[in-house]
Amino acid sequence: MKLHPGYALATIGYMVAISVVVTAPVDGSRWPAWLQLPLFTGLGACALLALADGQWQRRVPWWAYLAVVAVTGGYALAGEWYARGAGPGTRLGDLLVSTAGVIALLVLHRTGRREGVL
Repeated sequence: MKLHPGYALATIGYMVAISVVVTAPVDGSRWPAWLQLPLFTGLGACALLALADGQWQRRVPWWAYLAVVAVTGGYALAGEWYARGAGPGTRLGDLLVSTAGVIALLVLHRTGRREGVL
């Protein structure tokens, strides 16, 4: 398996963009949790494509899926920890919303290729 440098940089850029968007206050409060779903799903797609050498149809080992969940979940956890200083404490629901889209994307990627969906 080969790392795609363009998608690896895109993953880092996506993380920077998420930190700018999510930490910007909206009328003095935090962004709604549902907004994190598409943001982190996109982050997961970039990370997966970085590990799959930029080819969506490429089969990746199971540890690559775990790496994507670890990176996106860890980043979501770090964002929630950072948000504790800016407002209400870390909410488990926000963390679950952030990672739900990534997990759904990975399940679709893993099962979709065998069934001809993707």
